[in-house]
Amino acid sequence: MRGKIVAPGLIDMRALSANPAPAIVRRLPPPARAAAAGGITTIICQPDTKPVIDNSATVDFILRRARDTAIVNIHPMAALTKGMAGAEMTEIGLLKAAGAGPSPMATRA
Repeated sequence: MRGKIVAPGLIDMRALSANPAPAIVRRLPPPARAAAAGGITTIICQPDTKPVIDNSATVDFILRRARDTAIVNIHPMAALTKGMAGAEMTEIGLLKAAGAGPSPMATRA
C-alpha cells in the first residue's frame, strides 16, 4: 500500500475552543467527527471558553457531553486562575479530581 501511513492515534492539544454553555451541545460533535476523519483520536478542550473552565461543574459538563456525543476522546484543560484573570488560583486539586488537566495558560494573552 503506497501513500498510506500507519500510526498510533494522534492527539490535538489545541483542537477545541468551544463554549461549554449550551452551545457545546452543538459544537462538540462536528469537531470530534473532523478530528476522527483526520486520524486524531484525542482532542483537548482549551480553558479559554465562555465560561472559562475553572470549576469542577464545567469540567463535569464537558466530560459528560463528550461521553454522550463525541466519537473521539475529549479532555478539558483547566485554567490555572479563576476566569483566567491571573489574580486568584483555581482549585487545581478539585479540577484534577473532576477530570481536568492543568493549563499552562494562567492568564489571557
